[in-house]
Amino acid sequence: MPVLRPMVKSGRLRIVFVTFPIRPGSTNVSRVLLCAIKRKRTSLYAIYDHVYNADYQRRDMAWIANDLADARLVEGDAGALLTCAKSEATIKEVDRYKYDAILHGIGETPTVALNRVVLENPWNIKRLKEELK
Repeated sequence: MPVLRPMVKSGRLRIVFVTFPIRPGSTNVSRVLLCAIKRKRTSLYAIYDHVYNADYQRRDMAWIANDLADARLVEGDAGALLTCAKSEATIKEVDRYKYDAILHGIGETPTVALNRVVLENPWNIKRLKEELK
């Protein structure tokens, strides 16, 4: 799979991170993360590493927004992040992701798909980063 890097650089392959709310209690995480990844940030990988190493499930959105802001992983304050997470547009987008996850049989994260075909594990962000080196 080392061929992925040139494909990404040439624009033939696009990597998209989607916050699928597939586990109980993960909708709040998905809403805040969706807003966080749209803002200027230190690193998308840093945000995901932080989130996957934290216990965000069943936390309220204010707690999650404060944690990301305190870790300086997003630009701006937690209030702006929370406002975005509570917006109608964000709610609709996360609901669409939840529907897409059900429709495509996505049951765990991270999930990697190429041309809408889900690749089997052991795909994870660490392996994806290694493949893109």
